[in-house]
Amino acid sequence: MSLLTERGNRLRTVKNVQMSDGTAIPLQSIPLRWDEAHARYVHPREETVHRADAMQNNVERAVKAVLRFIDENEILVLNVAGPRLSGWPEGYGFALAVVGGVIGKSGDR
Repeated sequence: MSLLTERGNRLRTVKNVQMSDGTAIPLQSIPLRWDEAHARYVHPREETVHRADAMQNNVERAVKAVLRFIDENEILVLNVAGPRLSGWPEGYGFALAVVGGVIGKSGDR
């Protein structure tokens, strides 16, 4: 990845965090380099960050946890952060399934 691309990705991450009320992060049990980089940009209030460990949660439990996080913190704009498909295919699939579940259940509320 070029330095320009890397800088652009960091700026996009910062902007996404700034424009949201909270962040949901699917994590792997073993920390990824991405997790360390993203940790610098999380919300000033730690309670506005929800981490769902894909290795210890199934999608249904993670969806319920994210919905609870949204309700408890009155999140209107949710930032979902995670590794790229190329960096962790299973984690990307997990995050996609969780976001789809959250969107699907949001209409029921």
